[in-house]
Amino acid sequence: MGKRWFRAKKLFFEKEDIYQYVPPTTTWAEFSSFAENSYTLNKFLVVSAGLRFDKAFLHEVEGNALNNLSKISPRLTLVYTHGKNANFKTSYQEGFHYPEAGHYGLVSARNQGVINAGIKPTGKKLEPEFVKSIELCYQQLFFNNTIQVNVNAYGNRFYKTLTYVQASPGDQYFGYTAEEIDLISDTLGFDFGSLVNLFNQTDIIGGELTAKFWPGKKANLEASYSIASSAHELLTYPSQIVKCNATAFFLKNKLSVNLTGLFYTKPKSSFEFDEIYNKPFAKINTALVYKVTNNLGMRFVVLNLLRQKTPLWHPCTTRPMEA
Repeated sequence: MGKRWFRAKKLFFEKEDIYQYVPPTTTWAEFSSFAENSYTLNKFLVVSAGLRFDKAFLHEVEGNALNNLSKISPRLTLVYTHGKNANFKTSYQEGFHYPEAGHYGLVSARNQGVINAGIKPTGKKLEPEFVKSIELCYQQLFFNNTIQVNVNAYGNRFYKTLTYVQASPGDQYFGYTAEEIDLISDTLGFDFGSLVNLFNQTDIIGGELTAKFWPGKKANLEASYSIASSAHELLTYPSQIVKCNATAFFLKNKLSVNLTGLFYTKPKSSFEFDEIYNKPFAKINTALVYKVTNNLGMRFVVLNLLRQKTPLWHPCTTRPMEA
């Protein structure tokens, strides 16, 4: 399925305690679902169309709750069968990702520092990121259809990308003078900056190599390696992920249960002083997939099952997204 959070048939629900900038009672949850229908045009071509639904649940953090908590986005896929054991696939999809509760807590803490300095806060409320994605994939089966190898290439375009920006005199994000920035920094006890939605778009390109093995009819094993990078001046960090997962099938293959382990070999926080989050780390995700009909399926995913700490400053363009 790949590693972008806006991937097909994805439904996830993530809830985490916020450990740094907001009260411990504050929780964050995000829920996304995807349903699609597939149509066989002929023995070579299959077209799929679907809708993705994104929703966020966030206890209000000092008046910073989102105004619009749900979004609907489209997805289109075309699969061309080349011979008995090979497929070419291309897809276009859109998706939204909401700021986390920790992001709101950070902005609230910065705004309070501005107020304590006797200056009016000028920063805007955080908004969800919007992503458009195009993917190209080649799939090949080997050894009597027991091993499948996928080669993916994708391009993602992010709008309103979340990242940390250091304040500078008269900049487009805060607009404070040098004297005001110095006063705010003295009040906070460190250089003033905050999370913002970037005004300009951010592009990311990436690739993924996957091998899948079927040891029997009721299970499969999969391993993949991914790399991605962005050319944006604030988000120039490359990323790499090693992923392994196992899937078991039940109810005459209508229900599948998946367990995925991801190892982030080169994560990078967009906050230069946040060294603890720049170290390699691992995560475990789990998923349930139910096949409603031959053409319709729903996927339920829980991310970060063991609740490991991950980079607080959502490095959305520094690595392929999860699914």
